[in-house]
Amino acid sequence: RAVDLVAKKAAAKTVIDTEISKCTEQQQQLGAQLVHRVREFQETGLLRDYALLLQNQRDLVQEHLGCSNQSTNTENVQALQQAVYELSQQLEIVKRSLAQIKDKVDWAYVMLEVEPDATMEDVNRAYLQSDRDEEIEAAFVILKEHLQFG
Repeated sequence: RAVDLVAKKAAAKTVIDTEISKCTEQQQQLGAQLVHRVREFQETGLLRDYALLLQNQRDLVQEHLGCSNQSTNTENVQALQQAVYELSQQLEIVKRSLAQIKDKVDWAYVMLEVEPDATMEDVNRAYLQSDRDEEIEAAFVILKEHLQFG
């Protein structure tokens, strides 16, 4: 009987060691996945925030440009126009990077230049004021479905 007990304990220890090994391996895999997803989330958030910053800067400079068009200082007007152009170019680059993001709803908010807490009314207004190219059309459809069914 003592031999049987020792054999049973050894078999149980082997099973437990195997389970511990499997759990440890799974824990490491899940940890690596978590780190990857956190980095992906941070990158997406930073890009979205940067896009919104560029958007706000561009809008501010455009507003200032609208007020400056009444003045006769063409040098300042040209500098403001150049700033709007450069900010628009930078915004397009960031938007292209965001287009590769898996979360299409985040992408759509940026493309339509609305905040993530925007209402359907905000989305419609942004859509009507946009250039309505293919990307804007796709973003509008995504947000419309998201706000209706999400």
